[in-house]
Amino acid sequence: MSRRFKPHMFCDRANGVALSGGYGGEGVGASNLGGRTLADLILERDTELLRQPWVIAQGGFETLRALEREPCRWLGYNAIIRSFVHEDKTLANPTTAPWRRKLASGMAGFMEGFMQ
Repeated sequence: MSRRFKPHMFCDRANGVALSGGYGGEGVGASNLGGRTLADLILERDTELLRQPWVIAQGGFETLRALEREPCRWLGYNAIIRSFVHEDKTLANPTTAPWRRKLASGMAGFMEGFMQ
């Protein structure tokens, strides 16, 4: 998971590394976009994808700041993820009471608001 839930792609030629990540929860579409962006970076194409905010044009790993090991962020992240897992399990069970389905969806929606 990346800081502030922002995707990023870069190509660090000095170290021979190309990286696409930071798109937790949006993996299917973002991984396709990340792959196309990385291809353009690696092949040094001049495309519209390389002018997008998720591309880190200069630098490599040092440009990505690690998440601090602090309990509030860890607790917040885990609360968000657990609300999504609970919602998925609740909605997947067709015998779940309607009020529980609504509560699970509402809680997951509320928690998703913290990702903005």
